[in-house]
Amino acid sequence: MKTLLRWFALAVAGAATVLVLVAIIGPRIELGNMRPRIEAIGGQALGRSTQLQGPLAVKLSLPPVFEAAQVRLGNPTNWSSPDFVRIEKITATIGLVPLLRGRIVIDEVNARGVGVYLEAAADGRNNWTFPAGATKTGEGGGWKLAAINHVSVSDLVVQFKDHPRQTAAELVVEKLTAQLPADNPSRINMVGTAQGFPFSIDAATASLNTWLTSDEPVPVDVAVALNDNRLKLDGSV
Repeated sequence: MKTLLRWFALAVAGAATVLVLVAIIGPRIELGNMRPRIEAIGGQALGRSTQLQGPLAVKLSLPPVFEAAQVRLGNPTNWSSPDFVRIEKITATIGLVPLLRGRIVIDEVNARGVGVYLEAAADGRNNWTFPAGATKTGEGGGWKLAAINHVSVSDLVVQFKDHPRQTAAELVVEKLTAQLPADNPSRINMVGTAQGFPFSIDAATASLNTWLTSDEPVPVDVAVALNDNRLKLDGSV
């Protein structure tokens, strides 16, 4: 998750300069010419292929809105799925004034049609461990990811294949919301079904700044309700 957050900071930073410069030009700017650069930033940060196959644009409003569709984050080779994550559509509302100060404040992120494909191999490998090398400070090109005030994800499906045990599981998340402030505790809530059984998760964890900068395990407190059962977990990741 730390690596994904850092990559997200780099990807948004790739479009941040454009947002500042074109905010007074027109209602919508297509950013197709920036596609190779953003894909390269993602690929370099993660060590995996990153593809923006759909429209890529900025809707010029106050604040401006960054839009992307058909986003794909690839798996390493020799996994059953070519993709680790697929996103049908994602929008990010970005605070304009903080950009002028070199800070990326994401007021709101909305994503729908998200697929996450997890696998564990018989030799102990898994596809959710990313190579080291991402920027640890959440910075890219002079921009610093400062906060993600609100995240909303709908139609999220997480599939897990455990090859050693020859089992599979599916988590269908109807709605996920999160708040990731700079210095205050973060919160994540979701509801959906796990293997057909209704569930809900309420999680509290460290601030976004801690996730982006800490090399130590980050504390996470989770309350899970599955069917009529309740479970509380305290740990770190």
